[in-house]
Amino acid sequence: MAWIKSLREKLIILNMLVIMCLIVLATVFTWYNKKRIVDTTAKKQQAELVKMRLGNIFREYLRGMDLGLRGYALTKNKQVLSPYENALKDNARNLKELDSLFKIQRLDTVLARFENIKTGIESYVETTRQMKTAVERDSLQTFVRILNQDKGYDLWVLFSPFNDSITKYEDRQIAQAQTDYESALNWNILILVILAVLGVPSIIYVAYKINRERKERNMLLTELDENNRKYLFSPGDEGDHTTLSFQESISQSIDNFRKAVNFIKEISNKNFEVRWAGIDQTNIHANESTLAGELIKMRNQMKLAKQEDDQRYWTNDGLAQFSQLVRQNQSD
Repeated sequence: MAWIKSLREKLIILNMLVIMCLIVLATVFTWYNKKRIVDTTAKKQQAELVKMRLGNIFREYLRGMDLGLRGYALTKNKQVLSPYENALKDNARNLKELDSLFKIQRLDTVLARFENIKTGIESYVETTRQMKTAVERDSLQTFVRILNQDKGYDLWVLFSPFNDSITKYEDRQIAQAQTDYESALNWNILILVILAVLGVPSIIYVAYKINRERKERNMLLTELDENNRKYLFSPGDEGDHTTLSFQESISQSIDNFRKAVNFIKEISNKNFEVRWAGIDQTNIHANESTLAGELIKMRNQMKLAKQEDDQRYWTNDGLAQFSQLVRQNQSD
């Protein structure tokens, strides 16, 4: 059975090493996947922003210019012209943002095509300025003539294929970013599942072993304290074994052995008045069978034997002196 226990311990050690490696890998993968998630999120946001800004060219800015000019032509009220002026500013800013986004996405070919789109937009903007000038000069005929040229349609013919191709490309970028994002999350979940599958049983087993060793240690301390009281020295009180630490229990045993050694040394030096520290009337009966009690009995017996020897020596010495005195004084 010893080899089974050894095998279990080795498997636990191996399992803990695997868990440590998995924790390190999980940390590395978490950092890597976090970077992937940040990158894919940024790419997705960039792609969605490109689609929105491209759509705004016609949906917001060119439409705003057209509506503003038509209202201005009908009312001659410059306040009605504000959508046109705002659209001009926002359109210029929007084109710059698109340039930056294409550069971030490293779409060099798209940038070259986009220059043609910007040229077409500038041409349309110039046409709108001519229409605005015609209204200011109160030349409605010129305004209508330019309006009938339908420059917006020509721009849409130029813009629509570009917009479709870019929209499809950005949709693919969004889909790929979403796939990468989900893949990163799935890897994190997989690593966490592996850690849970291997880690939870190991942690439970380690907790079981620690609890079992704690109980065995408490039983050992209890047995050690009981044997200390039974065979070495009993202070007389019941004692609380659970409050004793392993070090305290060992220290008590060592202290009792030290007392025993010193007690025996004193007896060897014929000091029969030596006392065992801690022995009194309250615990003398509890130590009748302990090492301390037996040593005290031995001391008492040796003390009594010495007293008898001293008495015998005194008697024999007295008789010898009396006999010598009688011999020396036979004639008297």
